[in-house]
Amino acid sequence: MKAAGKQRQLALTDAQRALQRGDWRCAARELEQAAEMARIEGDATRAAHCLQMAAALHRARGAGVEALAAASRASKVAGRDPRARFAASAELGEALIAQGEFERAAAAYRQALATADAIGLPPWARATVLRRLAEADAGRGALAEAWHGYDAAAQEMVRVSDALAAAWIHVEHANCAREAGALEHARQLVGRPGLLLLAGEEPHL
Repeated sequence: MKAAGKQRQLALTDAQRALQRGDWRCAARELEQAAEMARIEGDATRAAHCLQMAAALHRARGAGVEALAAASRASKVAGRDPRARFAASAELGEALIAQGEFERAAAAYRQALATADAIGLPPWARATVLRRLAEADAGRGALAEAWHGYDAAAQEMVRVSDALAAAWIHVEHANCAREAGALEHARQLVGRPGLLLLAGEEPHL
């Protein structure tokens, strides 16, 4: 166990050095090595965290297959720690949506939201996941669920008196509706509170 701990620390140090020189691929690989050492130590939370960071790096450099593999492993090893489960599920959703696997992405985001109360997820973070879930639902053709997701995300920001953020979510909602061919629904969103102030004039949809 002690040997694994030392190897984990070395891998994390190497990952930091790789990040500093801009080598994201190497950093991700070192994080995956650190995750394996954490698994050997019996630290599922740390293993999941390392894999989640590795997945994010793979995704950022456009390596979708590797990102999905790392995120899937993070989701499997997260254990009972609700924070690790949330981070792993959310990252899995990101990896899946980047690959166009909208059905599975929606399921991953819903799994992440299921832990939101347990970890005291702040409204802005909950709104972010709801927006991503809405995008996944729209991608899989579940438009009614997507519209509900955007509305729920906007409501989270209204709860904390952030009208500007809520207005931007309405804009995102309208753009998604327009891209889906739901032009009438997009036009209906123009009258939402704050949208006219945000745009300065009535948006042309």
